[in-house]
Amino acid sequence: MDREQLLQEILRLPWRTVLARPLVPRQDQPTPRESPLTCALTVRGAWCGRLVVTCDRGFAELLALRLHGSTSAHDNVQALHWLTTTLTGALRRVLPRDLGFGFPLIVDHEPAWSLVEPTMIFHFSSGTSSLSIALYGVTDRGRTSGSDETPDTDDAVNEPPAEAGPVASPLTGT
Repeated sequence: MDREQLLQEILRLPWRTVLARPLVPRQDQPTPRESPLTCALTVRGAWCGRLVVTCDRGFAELLALRLHGSTSAHDNVQALHWLTTTLTGALRRVLPRDLGFGFPLIVDHEPAWSLVEPTMIFHFSSGTSSLSIALYGVTDRGRTSGSDETPDTDDAVNEPPAEAGPVASPLTGT
């Protein structure tokens, strides 16, 4: 599985239906106009890590308006949870079959693991709004250093990975 295959799975999602406009891949990371919203969930199994979805408030509001008919703070969070959960479908088609996904959690501060280079990251725009999707690999075989499983708690999302160095990933083979 390679980066291009995962990108195609992400683009296969019904963006035009959900956003009423296309999602366009970008090579560069968009410069946020305001503080972004970030949602993360843990991935456990043959590959262990995190899926992190970050968007600007305009993207969250557009998504919330289309899904809930409102752009309240609650609806923006619910829309970002929905998006993060929906993206696990794209991941399920390209990552090993025996993966488990945690619940999406809003990250309201910069967690230590975000200082590590992601295994893979994608940047998109839709109109003037932006979205980034990143995968952070912790380790293969579903183990973090010294444990047999990754707990699905706020601490698991907000704590740094046990191994901060480069990790081989089934996504890239490196």
